[in-house]
Amino acid sequence: MWVGNFDRTPLHLSSGVTGAGPIFHAVMLAANRGRESMGAHEILPPPADVEEVTICVLSGMRASAWCPSRAKEWVAAGDEPLPCAWHHQSGGGVVTIYPPEFRAWAAGADGHNLLTVRAANDALPARLHAEAFARAGERPRTDAAATLSIANPPAGATYSVDPTLRREFQALPLRAVSLRPTMLTWLVDGATIGTASSERSLAWPLAVGAHDIEARDPDGRIAKTSVVVK
Repeated sequence: MWVGNFDRTPLHLSSGVTGAGPIFHAVMLAANRGRESMGAHEILPPPADVEEVTICVLSGMRASAWCPSRAKEWVAAGDEPLPCAWHHQSGGGVVTIYPPEFRAWAAGADGHNLLTVRAANDALPARLHAEAFARAGERPRTDAAATLSIANPPAGATYSVDPTLRREFQALPLRAVSLRPTMLTWLVDGATIGTASSERSLAWPLAVGAHDIEARDPDGRIAKTSVVVK
């Protein structure tokens, strides 16, 4: 969907959200009304090799009895998707245990019941995590690569310094994922640049050159990556 002027003059008081988006939305609603007027007939019959299942809207896994939001989705026939390992019943009601890579997002998202694991000796989170892995048919990995990894920047990424922007506004957010929330020490080329919670990112001002980036936790685990800044 595109909205614009054919002579390439800029639009005024219009963007994709206010211009193309509403038009596309209206077209899809009209198409759906046309589908409903056809009665039981589908626009296209579903392929023979798929089947409709109920999934958890949040995790995308097969819905369990505790998933608060569900939706229908098509999956490969005979496929056995894992049951949702995010939602669990506890003494205080249904809780959501997010995978480590989604905790920071969930902490800033409104309307989510986020269970933050703060200590290794917290019995309730430990039990629920064990149940999550058991229902998913997995075992929690304990190697360093599984318990601490760098989520940003990706290994081998290349960044460019924009000469038109002030350098203080050109920073790379460093973020790591750990099995449980912890404090991380960040190093670039062997020099410590700061500490931050694993649930937050640490901004590193871009510097031209090839750089090795490390994240270290209090237990001695280390995650590494490297980038190039031009």
